Amino acid sequence: WIFLLFIFCAVFMPRYTRHFYRQTATVKAPLVRNEIDANTFFGDAMNADQMYRVLDQLLLPNAFRNRYYSGKMFTPDDKRLKYRPQYAAMALLTLGRVRLRQLRVSADACDVPEFLEERYATMGAAAPTACFAAYAAAAQDVDDLVLVDPETGAEVAAPFRAYSDGRAWESPFSKTWYGVGGQVYDLRLGERLSRADLAALRRAGFVDNRTRAVFADLSWYNPNVDMFTNARLAFEFLPSGKMRPTVSVDSAPLLYDARALAADGHYTSYDCCVVLMEFALYAMSFWYLVRVTEDVTDYASLRAYLAVGWNCADVASVLCFVVALVLRLWWMLRMLSAPDPGGYQDRIDAEEIADDDARLGFDEYLRLRLTFQGYRYFRNFLAAGVLVNFIKAFKFLSVSKQLSQFTETIYVVSAEVLNVVLILVIILVGFAIAFHISLGHALPGYRTFFDSILTLTLVVFGDFDLEAIIAVAPSLGLATMLLYVMLMTFIILTMFLKIIDVSYGAVLENLEDAEHEDLARDLRLALHRVAYDAYWTVQIRWTLCRARVALAGRGPR
Repeated sequence: WIFLLFIFCAVFMPRYTRHFYRQTATVKAPLVRNEIDANTFFGDAMNADQMYRVLDQLLLPNAFRNRYYSGKMFTPDDKRLKYRPQYAAMALLTLGRVRLRQLRVSADACDVPEFLEERYATMGAAAPTACFAAYAAAAQDVDDLVLVDPETGAEVAAPFRAYSDGRAWESPFSKTWYGVGGQVYDLRLGERLSRADLAALRRAGFVDNRTRAVFADLSWYNPNVDMFTNARLAFEFLPSGKMRPTVSVDSAPLLYDARALAADGHYTSYDCCVVLMEFALYAMSFWYLVRVTEDVTDYASLRAYLAVGWNCADVASVLCFVVALVLRLWWMLRMLSAPDPGGYQDRIDAEEIADDDARLGFDEYLRLRLTFQGYRYFRNFLAAGVLVNFIKAFKFLSVSKQLSQFTETIYVVSAEVLNVVLILVIILVGFAIAFHISLGHALPGYRTFFDSILTLTLVVFGDFDLEAIIAVAPSLGLATMLLYVMLMTFIILTMFLKIIDVSYGAVLENLEDAEHEDLARDLRLALHRVAYDAYWTVQIRWTLCRARVALAGRGPR
């Protein structure tokens, strides 16, 4: 319970927790809620032309704003505008350039079908010269992309880089993994220059039939709440001819720990105590790891130890917090070596930079996406560790027979439900394959086998679109869905509920002798046992430490 108290403090006491969503919405809302055409939003973009409009009308104007909150323009002599640390509505400092990264397939990724070769031969110069396959790491084009702007005659080069920023990206639509490299082009700072670069790329043909994905990455810093934000706009060009846009925005207080410990800026001793309390939580995890290793020796083998469910929960909890600590230290060290956005602002305020100084701050793309991903993994492992620890609370509640009803019911149900689970899996897999075959070509919820599994699982809870199924397969689709709903709802779920009902009845029968149980007495007894164990643990370890010191002081005779 003390451990759970530390978790509450570490999760809810930091000041930045209230700013996560607000900061993310500040960047994401202008991208997804503004129109690129009449009644056409970001999610409605379907081709390369609309991709360019998204970048030109949504991303760049919102990345490099020149107005205050009130709408008033920056003055020409404003040093912030003069030295180009661009602010979005005077709240978000744009960190560096916008990076465009393209993933292409090679020209020989696939061959024209033989039955079309003769037809193409009669079409002359208008005939396609090749077909272009779906993206795969083996088929990726690794050559530099060199183009020419037909309007100015200037060369536009996008060199290939084996690594850009962040890990590989999986498309939520096609489930394709796109690599970490590609042809890269960084737009210049400022709205006017970046839009001019984008127009030159468009005229030169930056996107063509070999393009399979285009990514636009950019980061911001909000000094008001000391929080960073990273946005990635992904445009996936499917070999079927459709473009699928995706936006991902994440916010993180990447410098909070270092600045809180150093009492930098507006941070106080309260913030320092919050950080120290969180690290105390990780220290308790390591102490618990030691306890777990000692408990293993009480069993005949490691396998026998892991055969107990609560022991597995202990191991999972410790591993989650250990991995979370490692990830936290990793991204903290990365941020300590990154450029400080406040440092450049101090140089501007002190007027230490001449107008012709080439060291204009952040005039390059800053690689922060990998750091954001490390921070997000840290939060995910922390969340898993917190969840496991709250589930473990039932272990200590079992000291009372009345409060152990839940765990006892789970034990009884787990022994009876295996046969029903096997029946459920057979029915679910069979219907998933059937729906994938008949509806996968038209409905996204059934486009893959695993999508069908997920969709049919949600059907059990009443989440399905029957009208869309009827539109694709009026007879077979409707009959198959009704049969599935009848089997799952009226038969399988009834079997599950009956097993749970009978199991819970058996547990209540066993608890009939505990009607006069004194819950307050049991809680006092549980706390007494915790205090007793803690006291003797400290005493034994202290005695061992004194014995070691005494032996060390004696030395060899």
